Amino acid sequence: MKVAPDTWLPLLLFVIPANDLMHVAVFRRNDATWPPPAGALYLERAATGIVRRSVGKPLTVTAQNGVAHTLQVAATVHDPALAPAPRERTGSGYITPATLHRLGIQAPFDELEIVVADGPHTAATTDTRLIERRARALASGLAQRGATVEEIQIPPPHRHPHQSILDSMIGLLLGPRSSPSSSR
Repeated sequence: MKVAPDTWLPLLLFVIPANDLMHVAVFRRNDATWPPPAGALYLERAATGIVRRSVGKPLTVTAQNGVAHTLQVAATVHDPALAPAPRERTGSGYITPATLHRLGIQAPFDELEIVVADGPHTAATTDTRLIERRARALASGLAQRGATVEEIQIPPPHRHPHQSILDSMIGLLLGPRSSPSSSR
């Protein structure tokens, strides 16, 4: 994406069908309703600073074919699962397949996120063995239907992807301290 006359940054686009109820990869839509208008995107709120765009402003994006397109920033959203845009120097946006088609991109879907429960109408499980069994069974079923499954990733259940970083920072800030009287 173009953020200044001669400055380009990567833009990670999440393509979500207009009728997707988004029960797995959930982001907060603030005042926006899904889907965004055709030719528009929702911009992750942490990216507004590095992208230098706000709601209602155009954003120039270039697809792999080198053709530049303008997308309107329709709203900001918050995706707590993403690393902060300023640290990654990458913006994130959310579009529909129709907008992807407008950009001239024929991208295959390359990620499937699932939630595994112990049974019907139960909460997500923390049993990593059960999660792995179900993920491998799903991968096998997809492979039988002609899909290529290259990798299965199982993050620690109910943990934020950056939890270990936060734990380390908190430990450094609040770790054991010696009092002036105990060091004498």
